[in-house]
Amino acid sequence: MPTLAPAAVPAAFAGLAAPAQDLLLRYALLPALPMAGGDWANLLGGQVDQWHAQVQALAADQWLEAAGPGHQMSTALAEAVRLAAGGRLADLAEPMAQGLNRQLAAETPDQGPFWAARAQQLLATWAPEPGSLLPATGETVADLYAAGGQLAAAQGQWAQAQAGFALAAAWYEDLHQRQPHHTGVKNGLAASYEQLADAHGNQGDLQQALGYFSNALRLRDELYRAAPEQPEAAHRLAFAFAQVGNVLAAMGEPAQALPSFQDAGRLFNDLHQRYPQHLESQTALAMCLQQIGNTQKALGKLPEALAAYEDLNELSLKLVRDHPGRPEFKTNLAQTFQYLASTQQALNQFDKALPAYQAHQKLLTELSRANPQQLEWKQQLAQNSQAQADIYLAQGNGQAALENYHAQLRLREELHFAKPADGGFK
Repeated sequence: MPTLAPAAVPAAFAGLAAPAQDLLLRYALLPALPMAGGDWANLLGGQVDQWHAQVQALAADQWLEAAGPGHQMSTALAEAVRLAAGGRLADLAEPMAQGLNRQLAAETPDQGPFWAARAQQLLATWAPEPGSLLPATGETVADLYAAGGQLAAAQGQWAQAQAGFALAAAWYEDLHQRQPHHTGVKNGLAASYEQLADAHGNQGDLQQALGYFSNALRLRDELYRAAPEQPEAAHRLAFAFAQVGNVLAAMGEPAQALPSFQDAGRLFNDLHQRYPQHLESQTALAMCLQQIGNTQKALGKLPEALAAYEDLNELSLKLVRDHPGRPEFKTNLAQTFQYLASTQQALNQFDKALPAYQAHQKLLTELSRANPQQLEWKQQLAQNSQAQADIYLAQGNGQAALENYHAQLRLREELHFAKPADGGFK
């Protein structure tokens, strides 16, 4: 964003310190400019009677460009903002939050650092305390902290993100105490806990992550029980169960993680049955079935794992059929055939495992030809050939076993010569 030259600062601002000038000009006006010709009274706190007509005229006929070097500002418009915002920085939080949310929605991705810095400056200058504002304004402030945390998280700055999410949670906790049945506040608090959990998890503190995800799960369950017919409430509750399960699995507690994955799976499956064409529900259910299968397998429950993988394979086939232009679905389908085949092999179901391995091989070959530089596919093809050879050998088909062992050897030689420095390929 360009820096306003001293000459551009109206005389009406002469009595204000430079930081206050900057706050009023940038926070109040820049995010509001897309509203030109709209309802300025809402933006400026209703104090517009004495200059309403003048501001509307300026908004209608003056060229105002927020991001370009030719940014212009009228003294009358700046004076209007100053009058409205004097001692009322709360009025500026909402347009700032709108600016951050636009950036997070990728409408203005280059504006991210600008909005993050300005949000921090506004909140540091203002320094409001939870409980000091009306609830509606308090929600805006909480969202402002949360959006700043999201921007930091997107840049991998997890300690800074955690600080923003913690402040957002503190505001929402206060609002929740004052409005315990307010759905928006309860959703905001749950989201803040989930964001805090992510920040802790990405810094390696899984115990704290589990605590915050568990708090979010409790709130998501309350919201779902209050409106079980709303698909969004069910979807969020299912994700909350899955997040708790993920952390427990990462902590080496598969037996504790499994019930959470199963609860998530039941909710996602119900959504899939109610909305069979809803893609997000389908992909979420697929993810959950994979987690259930992997966890059952880790617990040594192979028949149960196989049942989950069979459901996953059926759903993955549907996703590929319905969305042929999505290459990630074909990649996922290949993985499901590997899960299916390896589990069938472990259960000595060789007659079922071989066709699954062959379907896996066919998909891997297509993926490798489409992306010859992606050596991962060849590596998986080599593993696939070895698995098929082992099955043929167990069945007494030495010729087929030998052919597959040779195929594996050729693939490993190709991998070694493609990347000789990789000791794994050697």
